[in-house]
Amino acid sequence: MQSLPENALVRPGMFVRTDETDMTLVTCSIERQQYGLPLTAVLQVVRLPALLTLVGAPRWICGLLNLRGHYLPVLSGRVLVDAEPHYDLTNQIIIVGNMHQHRSPSPRFGLLVDQVHDVQTFHRQRFTSFEQDAASAFLCGVMRAHDTSILVCSIDELLHFLPGEHTDSGPKLLV
Repeated sequence: MQSLPENALVRPGMFVRTDETDMTLVTCSIERQQYGLPLTAVLQVVRLPALLTLVGAPRWICGLLNLRGHYLPVLSGRVLVDAEPHYDLTNQIIIVGNMHQHRSPSPRFGLLVDQVHDVQTFHRQRFTSFEQDAASAFLCGVMRAHDTSILVCSIDELLHFLPGEHTDSGPKLLV
């Protein structure tokens, strides 16, 4: 298990070399549940700074993050999992972006979580995908870890929570 330092810039392959039988996740927690995001989509982890409040934004958008002059919408992980919104200085934001092999990564959005834990690589046989409508649309499955289960987030589905990205019916939340 490798620790992900605060303000770390993440690049594909920087932690471990994996093959297609492995899945590498950045693990985090919201409330008492652990979640994982594919390492290939995570660009950076930052502490919760002051966010710009967006009047009239959907409740799952907690504000805009100024990341080196680029404003990114930040999704509230707590709202996405139907937990009470709560923010303090220990919260962290996972910066998610498009990873291109021939270009610099471009940040798309932030995901506010209670805590980022580490980067872990799992064999794909430990992953169980969810049936459609079995859980919130942004969850694609569960990874069996040694002592816990990690719910795995779908980056494509999280994108539907961004302004201008979701369908007319809106994203499906855990309720």
